[in-house]
Amino acid sequence: MLGTPIISPLEGQVFKQNEVIEFNCSVSGGTPLYTFNWTSSIDGFISDEESFSKSLSAGEHVISLSATESSGQGKTAYVNISVIMETKKEEEAKKEKIITATTIVVPDDYPTIQQAVDNASDSDTIFVRSGTYPENIRIDKDLTLEGEDRDTTAIDGEGSGDCIRISSADVNISEFTIKNAGSGNDGVYAYSSNLNLNNATISNCGDDAINFYSGKSLTLRDSIFENCGGGLIYDYYGGYVTGNATIERNIIRDNSGSGLEIRISSGKSVINDNQIINSTGTSSDGIYCSSNEVTMENNTVKNSGADGIYLSAGNAALTNTSIDTAGNDGLHAYCQNLTINPPFTIKSARRYGIFAYKTGLNLNNATISNCGNDAICFRDGKSLTLRDSILENCEGGLIYDYYGKYATGNATIERNIIRDNSGSGLEIRLSSGKGAVINDNQIINSTGTSSDGIYCSGNEVTMENNTVKNSGDDGIYLSAGNAALTNTFIDTASNDGLHAGCQNLTIYPPFTIRNVGGYGIYTDETALNLNNATISNCGDDAIRFYSGKSLTLRDSIFENCGGGLIYDYYGGPATGNATIERNIIRDNSGSGLEIRLRKSAVINDNQIINSTGTSSDGIYCYISSNGEVTMENNTVKNSGDDGIYLSGAENVTLTTTIIDTAGDDGLYVDNCQNMTINPPFTIQNVGGYGIYTDEIALDLNNATISDCGDYAIRFENGKSLTLRDNILENCGGWC
Repeated sequence: MLGTPIISPLEGQVFKQNEVIEFNCSVSGGTPLYTFNWTSSIDGFISDEESFSKSLSAGEHVISLSATESSGQGKTAYVNISVIMETKKEEEAKKEKIITATTIVVPDDYPTIQQAVDNASDSDTIFVRSGTYPENIRIDKDLTLEGEDRDTTAIDGEGSGDCIRISSADVNISEFTIKNAGSGNDGVYAYSSNLNLNNATISNCGDDAINFYSGKSLTLRDSIFENCGGGLIYDYYGGYVTGNATIERNIIRDNSGSGLEIRISSGKSVINDNQIINSTGTSSDGIYCSSNEVTMENNTVKNSGADGIYLSAGNAALTNTSIDTAGNDGLHAYCQNLTINPPFTIKSARRYGIFAYKTGLNLNNATISNCGNDAICFRDGKSLTLRDSILENCEGGLIYDYYGKYATGNATIERNIIRDNSGSGLEIRLSSGKGAVINDNQIINSTGTSSDGIYCSGNEVTMENNTVKNSGDDGIYLSAGNAALTNTFIDTASNDGLHAGCQNLTIYPPFTIRNVGGYGIYTDETALNLNNATISNCGDDAIRFYSGKSLTLRDSIFENCGGGLIYDYYGGPATGNATIERNIIRDNSGSGLEIRLRKSAVINDNQIINSTGTSSDGIYCYISSNGEVTMENNTVKNSGDDGIYLSGAENVTLTTTIIDTAGDDGLYVDNCQNMTINPPFTIQNVGGYGIYTDEIALDLNNATISDCGDYAIRFENGKSLTLRDNILENCGGWC
């Protein structure tokens, strides 16, 4: 078997910028001929020779040597060296090495590793040949401890004490198997030290694979930790450490404690390309990291007893992360800013997929599924961006926590699929002055009895191209200063399709609501502008306008609902004007239009057909403060009560009006000052009076009133009356 190459220069050596560095290696095992590939993390490829001399650029270099035997088997070794920029005086001086170190070989020079350590000096390297060494090693000086091959070079604690114990030293360890620390003891225990561990396997230890107590910086690469109490654990009682952490290309599996547990006071953590699997203790996280700056890439975390990943950071970025099965949250984050780059997957967390506390969150191309609580719980949050993600089979989708404070930043929610959740799809709560942009989302099957498709409370809300289907409560619930909806489709909600309490709400076409148990649209203290809408098959009214302001309704269809547009009686008359034009309102059991205003109404070019309830008017319009009513080109057919009911207006003008079939009067006018009816005007087939007026002045020309159950015109307590060029026929009387 090919062994790992032994490299010169040595770990940690320092050279001058223009100094010629001697590179050589020793390779054992395998089948010659060997090929070599030397690279630098700064200068790239540097040689394919076994030995050579070369100067390098200034900086911190990771030198790698890949040696390959004739059969194709390869081994790679790494060494970290520094090249420092020379002063002018040094450039003129003769080049020389500034560190000279000694290599001690076990068992050639000393039979045990401990004896080699005891006889070594700071900066020495101890090279250990293949074999099993039953030792508990103590290190209190700066050393490099290098095995010949981790598969064949073992330090065996034999069930007693720590395998390696480091105190106040800078130590590099590579190419070992470290195993069988005693009960309550660690594979490597490092106290107040810098530790660099590469290409090692630590297994079957009574406590943690590595316990890092009151430490400094730590680098862990290309290692395996398994069947221990925990993986790499920064000891809680040792306080937060002062250096950085670099954790790359490790497999940490089948440990009862956390896989990684990192606590850094002010430094940076880089955690890349790791597999953290089966951290099975009930309080064991896959990764726990508290650090000022955190970067995580290409990590897989599976089967964690507590959180998959726990993050406490100033700024954190995660890229290509997979979290599968956690006893608590998939990702628990308390960060100033957290950016999650794709791909990102969480599934089968017992609680939340992501729990973000006091965090600014940016999440893209994520899939979060099968969580016991919400896919994302956003508590006391800052800004949030969610794009191109799938949240499914959880309690809720994205939920701003009700018990937390309203978020202090804006929300941008775009191009997501949120489906098959028992809670609300989106539930957004923003503090004063903050807004939400919610575009191009599909919110499907939010099935709980109090679950909205979208719930949004914010100052400014913009929604475009959203589809909301099968909501257990409201399709969309809005509480906003100003809100605008464009291209919205709401299908099937147990309560209202759209429930809105906004200062101003504008709805742009197309807009569809159908199959809801309550109102199509319910508004409270809102100014509403609605165009090109279709609202159908509602258990109550298509629109219920409660305590409203101004309302504009154009080019819309309301059908098969309790009523069409209904101003709520108990909310009092609206404070703004009404403009109702070019609508089709048909096949509703309640009134087609029921308007209560303090101002004026314009009602033009509408078709109000089949308002079939026994007390349902085609059009009901009440003006409480002597406003004006203008009606042109309206057709009202088959009303259960009056065709048109008008009350309270100072001046009323009707032009081109057809009223066909009403259970009571064709036109009932009460307490209006003046009324002018311009031709053509037709009333036919009504059960009561053609026209009933009370306390008004009436001017009627070119009208046809026929087939009424009572008089064609009943003029009660009237003022002036002008009738010209009219036909009144087949009624109980003419006037």
